[in-house]
Amino acid sequence: MLGEAAEQIGADVFSLINWERGKTEPAIRFWPSIISFLGYDPSPLPVTLGEHIQAERRRRGCGLALLAREYGFDPGTLALIEADTYTRIDGRVRISYAALQERYGIGSPACLEDRQTAAP
Repeated sequence: MLGEAAEQIGADVFSLINWERGKTEPAIRFWPSIISFLGYDPSPLPVTLGEHIQAERRRRGCGLALLAREYGFDPGTLALIEADTYTRIDGRVRISYAALQERYGIGSPACLEDRQTAAP
């Protein structure tokens, strides 16, 4: 059974055992196959913008640099947004950030709201 699952996912049996026991986490490249095999994403439902970005990367199995390029951010900025620690919102970033929020259907973070309401 584990052998068949490992083959369908594209990993070895020992990796599956380690994932199941919580000893290691699957590399991002395995997530699309894991989700396909299970029929769902076993991760908790995303709530924050950062969690939505993480979920998107899992679904697609793509690295941060690729997603950053697609979204119009540099990888460092997207890494901070993904970690929900980004606090500096300038004009260009605000537009991209707002597009991400709209894409995932979530409200503005406090750092964006504060700057929008504080503007003269």
